[in-house]
Amino acid sequence: MEEKSLEIIEDKIDFIQIILDLWNKKSFILKVSLSLSLVFFLYSFLLPTLYQSKAILKINETSERSLNSDSSLFGSIPFVLNQDTKSFVEIEVTIESTDFLETLHGDDDFVLNLCCVDSYSSSLNKTIFDEDIYNISQSKWVEDNNLSLKPSVTSLKGFLKNKNFEIQSLQGDYFEIKYQNKSPLSAKYTIDTLVSEANRYLRDTKREELILQIENLKSLIRPAENQVVKNALSNGIQSKLTQLSLLNVKDDYIMSYVESPRILKTKTSPIRLNFIILGFLFGLISSVIYIVLLIPFQKLIKEKS
Repeated sequence: MEEKSLEIIEDKIDFIQIILDLWNKKSFILKVSLSLSLVFFLYSFLLPTLYQSKAILKINETSERSLNSDSSLFGSIPFVLNQDTKSFVEIEVTIESTDFLETLHGDDDFVLNLCCVDSYSSSLNKTIFDEDIYNISQSKWVEDNNLSLKPSVTSLKGFLKNKNFEIQSLQGDYFEIKYQNKSPLSAKYTIDTLVSEANRYLRDTKREELILQIENLKSLIRPAENQVVKNALSNGIQSKLTQLSLLNVKDDYIMSYVESPRILKTKTSPIRLNFIILGFLFGLISSVIYIVLLIPFQKLIKEKS
């Protein structure tokens, strides 16, 4: 019992000694913490200034009538009204798909605003593009050894997969798109283009699907002998033709804005106060660890000498 009590006392003495050592070295800890705060603060000026634009969208519903082939075997072919609602995952996959981005690759304005922004002039309210990649005066991409420096489709996909671009599901049929860019004008332009082109792309895909379905129904109606079956197939074709004619009624085919993207001229990154706090905490922790490990080591060397 006495030995255990001595160990506890020694542990308490060591712990108290560590606190005293830290207190005696408080000026050193403060200097290290403030120095690293300054270093982190200065480093933040090396990072690009980013501006964020965001939009909230709603997934729209489109109706289609589909053929119930199982019922047709019994001489009855009802057409059931189904809600063909694109899910958030389908929209997200479409926006980041190679096929979709290939359609956007031909749009130089989109590629420029997504990949080639150098900076933003707040005084001129103008986006400045990287002229090492795109020659503004000649309106063409710079070439190196006869090879265009225009970013590839893979590069576009890379920009949409990094931390500056975010698409996330909200409650119900709503979702949000956020994008940070060196220019607030480019941030808004990129979101607007992605939304409008995704609507167009998905509408065109649906059109091709309907045309194929109509052709398939036509191929079934020719050999059909039962008049009920023929009437049902004719109704099916008419339903698909109606859907086809309604595709272009509105531009917001799959998704529409609840809150449109805005041009926000307040920078969102880097937040220099965060860098100052991070630098101070890093300096505080590292200096404390240094003192806690160094002083016992120095005492051990003295005892051995």
